[in-house]
Amino acid sequence: MPNRNSLLTRHRLRSRPGSLDATHVHPRRCFLMVQSVGGCRQSFACSSYSMCVRSCVRMKRCCRLALLVSTAVVAFTAFVAHGQQPMREEADAAVEKFARIEAASETPRPTDAAPLRTTISERELNSYLALEGPTFLPEGIASPRFTLGDNGRVRARAIVDLDIWGRGRERSLFDPLSYLTGTVEVIATGRLEASDGEGVIRYESATVGGVSVPKAVAQELVRFYTRSPEFPSGVAFDAPLALPAGVREVSVESGAVTVTQ
Repeated sequence: MPNRNSLLTRHRLRSRPGSLDATHVHPRRCFLMVQSVGGCRQSFACSSYSMCVRSCVRMKRCCRLALLVSTAVVAFTAFVAHGQQPMREEADAAVEKFARIEAASETPRPTDAAPLRTTISERELNSYLALEGPTFLPEGIASPRFTLGDNGRVRARAIVDLDIWGRGRERSLFDPLSYLTGTVEVIATGRLEASDGEGVIRYESATVGGVSVPKAVAQELVRFYTRSPEFPSGVAFDAPLALPAGVREVSVESGAVTVTQ
């Protein structure tokens, strides 16, 4: 009667990734070939048949655990990526809220009427800029994104074409802006204070292409790209400006901005 080692030698288990193959059995040592989930094959040695069986069970459990963990990581990554994508519903919500603010500024209200407050979330604002921004943003500005923090703190990020900004400008050799060209990432942080119909942007820091720049450099870029009929000279740091659309107050907290009319 053949012993169980010889039977194991003739029997090969091949099914799917994670299966175990008994490829060779020595009278005193059993060699196992393990095919992992990733397709990699590795050899293990067992000193007895019973140890071989226990090793098979352990390796099967390890392969199943690896597959489960891999699936969970992929699912979590997909969820995070989805959460960062601009959403049409959130962009539409921002459009509706901006329209409400504009309509309120054009509708006469009693002097003793309760304040009208409109809150726009950070995701609504950024989805609106991502999906609707290309229709109204100035040439040379792309992918703007705001991070709203506590106590009025704002971080603004955008991809800026400095060649468009510098078109037709003469610079001296001592002007740091004369050395800035191409398309770069610009990040500025500051704090917004807005009450009684006036607002002020308190400058904190800025980087261009990952390099810290003086306030004067950031100021010139902001002035150039924020010019509008309401602000023909653009927006200046640390200088008061009249709030548009009858807005009396703007408060920024983590993840949202509230406009009061």
